[in-house]
Amino acid sequence: MKSLILALALSFSFGAQALVISEQASLKNWSIDANSSLLDLDLVGAQVSLNHQKEEIKLSLMTAWTCPRGLVCATVMPETTISFKLLSLNRDRCGVRTIAGQNNENQTIVITDYTTSHCTLDNNSDMIVVDLLKIEGNVTVAQDQFFGEKFIQFVDQGIVEGSRLLEINHQQVVRERNRISNI
Repeated sequence: MKSLILALALSFSFGAQALVISEQASLKNWSIDANSSLLDLDLVGAQVSLNHQKEEIKLSLMTAWTCPRGLVCATVMPETTISFKLLSLNRDRCGVRTIAGQNNENQTIVITDYTTSHCTLDNNSDMIVVDLLKIEGNVTVAQDQFFGEKFIQFVDQGIVEGSRLLEINHQQVVRERNRISNI
């Protein structure tokens, strides 16, 4: 019976991970380099997203908006999005994920996700750190850092796909139950 419960739990957890299409994390704090092109932006928020299917990383920067007195303006925050091609996604021996990307504007992004660690860490165990590097030649001319909370994982097509996920997991459970009963 214990092996059946273990098998069912494993098939459910592996099935859920296989369908993750994208992840995103809110970035609550940042440090902008004095040489950065972002220095002039009046940042009020930021978000990083990772699309596994498109192999793409996006850094979205929300800036304060101003509306001249007496005019009616949109209440949507202006947003600047920087896109990167996903280059690598690795885990170290502690489970810390390092995700790297690069774009055509000599910018490199490195995301270090400490929230997936199973080792005892110093102060970073509950956050992700995003480094945005501007590189000219072999020299890093600017390094901006953003700090955020755990990634939220998304399944493509929201709730519809989510119910499909449960259906697939149910099918895996039935197959595993049948396999074990035939042993």
